[in-house]
Amino acid sequence: AAAILTTVGTASAQQVLRVGLQDSEPGVIHNDNQLGGRDIDIWDAIAKDSGLRVTYVFRDNSPQLLAALDEGKIDVVGWAVSRTPTTEAKYLLTDTIFPSAEALLVPQTDARMYRGLDDIKTLKFATLKASTYADYLKTNGITDVKELNTDSDVLKAVS
Repeated sequence: AAAILTTVGTASAQQVLRVGLQDSEPGVIHNDNQLGGRDIDIWDAIAKDSGLRVTYVFRDNSPQLLAALDEGKIDVVGWAVSRTPTTEAKYLLTDTIFPSAEALLVPQTDARMYRGLDDIKTLKFATLKASTYADYLKTNGITDVKELNTDSDVLKAVS
């Protein structure tokens, strides 16, 4: 958190930190007009520790979050940003705040065993637009990749 805040400036109780997030679970959960979830909990704790007030700015995907940062509409991207040569050259990236597990999501009726790339090359894929996942699939010979704007859109496509 300290590394993030040094890029924003000197903290004071009057400052508002505009945190860009993707509005999707489990990072952001809406419950009776209250925000919660993993990302909200992390940034609320950072705000409390630093004395900053936090306001959340929601975008559909990582490219939109990075564009908002570039345009000065947000102060930090508070959602996972893939560590690529491009993002490393342009932005100050923190160390991993929390690890996550990635998974191949298939319909429950699909009982095939998937052990490697050769097993999945004929499948149709849905993933987030401009993500490292899309790039990875394409560079590994998987041609049927549909890039969508939100996690919800990806889940709908799989369903």
